[in-house]
Amino acid sequence: MNRTRLRELLMQCIFQMDMQKDKTFELVNKLIDERNLSKKNEKYLVENYMNLLDNMDRIDEKIDKFALTYKVDRMEKVSLAILRVAVYEMFYVDDVPVAVAINEAVEMAKKFGSAECKNFVNGILGNISREGR
Repeated sequence: MNRTRLRELLMQCIFQMDMQKDKTFELVNKLIDERNLSKKNEKYLVENYMNLLDNMDRIDEKIDKFALTYKVDRMEKVSLAILRVAVYEMFYVDDVPVAVAINEAVEMAKKFGSAECKNFVNGILGNISREGR
């Protein structure tokens, strides 16, 4: 499974966690079982899910700082999950260039979000990236 698909699975875990208000690993384990992930991919998903949750308050602060129209608590849940994964990668994953994190987020927004999602996500991430790592 490629990194793009793993990123999408991570976003889906974050989305489900937010929708169900459940930060346990039950959701991640269910996804791992359903997708029959290899040990390597399972490790990637679990580690990144844990790290994202550990840093979610700081990630949400960054998103809130640059989200001019909606704050985190009022955002569309898909957009928020995509933004959380992208900001996590931009600031906490050293081997993902900022441009790649933004591009992948925009592609996820096109695939999973509403018609406005890609522009919303791109605008916020562009503003965050100008602030720098």
